[in-house]
Amino acid sequence: MNENAGIKNNVPDRDPGMTAEPTSADLDRSVASEAVSSDKGDVAIDETIVAMESLLRKINFILSKRGRSVLREFDLTPPQFVALSQVHHHPGLAMSDLCRKMQLTNATVTGLVDRLEQKTLVERIRDPEDRRTIRLRTTELGETLFTKSLQARQRRLAADVAGFSDEEKSQLVDLLQRLVESMASPK
Repeated sequence: MNENAGIKNNVPDRDPGMTAEPTSADLDRSVASEAVSSDKGDVAIDETIVAMESLLRKINFILSKRGRSVLREFDLTPPQFVALSQVHHHPGLAMSDLCRKMQLTNATVTGLVDRLEQKTLVERIRDPEDRRTIRLRTTELGETLFTKSLQARQRRLAADVAGFSDEEKSQLVDLLQRLVESMASPK
């Protein structure tokens, strides 16, 4: 089955060129060959920026790979986990809102929710005020599975930063938060 079937837009969820984990040599080549100025002229792209972008891609690749591995342990696909996560964080979420949040078609989300419901991880509930609206909530098993899978991912990350001091971990969190805020703000 086409992994992009049912996606409303053509934005890939991963870099199409990222078929294998990047090596240090790949990072070195990209730093050496991509250190140029912005065509807009307002932001210089130096070796530090190129290295940051390459390292962030590598981290994203590793986290995605590990995440899929953890999800396999819980018999979930990445889209099923995203749907379960949305329902966990937004109890009573309407099916139509889940479609919008996931940027998937109604048919695709219906199939995802069908499989989650078969696994007794979510349940559909008719909205008492608008019988046409179907709302979703996680079951007790769904909550447990969501929490355990998230904790498994967090344990792996904790092992990765075990050699960092508390101050280094705090600095990393602060810098990542600043980067997220900067990336989310309109330019």
